[in-house]
Amino acid sequence: MTNKTLIDAVRYRDLTLVEKLIQQEIDLEQRDHRGSTPLRIAAGSDQFVIAEKLIEAGADPFTMDSLYITAAGGVENSLLTPDSPDGAARLRLLEVFKEKGVTFPVPSPQEMPQALKDGRWPKHATPPLL
Repeated sequence: MTNKTLIDAVRYRDLTLVEKLIQQEIDLEQRDHRGSTPLRIAAGSDQFVIAEKLIEAGADPFTMDSLYITAAGGVENSLLTPDSPDGAARLRLLEVFKEKGVTFPVPSPQEMPQALKDGRWPKHATPPLL
């Protein structure tokens, strides 16, 4: 896989490439055509080992896409059990997100515009206009 972005690496579930790109100090907050970041994509597809690597590298835990779907919501609402590597990473991520100031339950996509207005979710995480 040459000339692939971090988003591509996450979509292909390629942990080795994700780690390589992180070492190259690639932009952790790059966005796809839907406004999703690598962390949002990883968390929304139960790739919590990759999500953990992204958070450890400095990805924003408050990130959301243009539909107000958050990475934190993906971690919170996953049905993975802790008996797999991704399930165990999910439990660790819940704690890390809390340490970084994320409050649970995460506002739903329908609630998020109001949460941004009244300060329950940080304004810097406002989704991009597409």
